[in-house]
Amino acid sequence: MTITAEHSILRAVVVSEEDTEEPTHSACRLLSGLGHEVNGVSSLDEAMKLLSGPAADLLVIDLPTADQKRRLFEQLAALPTESTPRRVAVFSDGADEFTHSLSHQPVKSRVQVFIKPLHLHGLLNVLRNIDGRNLAGVS
Repeated sequence: MTITAEHSILRAVVVSEEDTEEPTHSACRLLSGLGHEVNGVSSLDEAMKLLSGPAADLLVIDLPTADQKRRLFEQLAALPTESTPRRVAVFSDGADEFTHSLSHQPVKSRVQVFIKPLHLHGLLNVLRNIDGRNLAGVS
């Protein structure tokens, strides 16, 4: 993996149950290390506050239960188009019933599911492919 000198900065929101005082989540560290603007949050309310402003390029969801993911997707579906993230990456420990249904969710974003432990490799591919541009600075 090489880092290019110039790349576009994307705006990312990472939702996980980890403490957000120090963004230690692996996706936060990866995205920040690549020079992107990253906001880590630990609650659905915090996530929706961030998403109700200018649209994020990427929303990363790493929540442990299908119910938490379902509630977040219900709230995402209610967002106006201009506030909808362009891409949504869902990290999962396994393929539960809700994870299988994600491709049929009524959201305006492209949704991709990544099963742990290879989830960060999948996230790098999402970064490479946002609008076909090299927004991640990864080549």
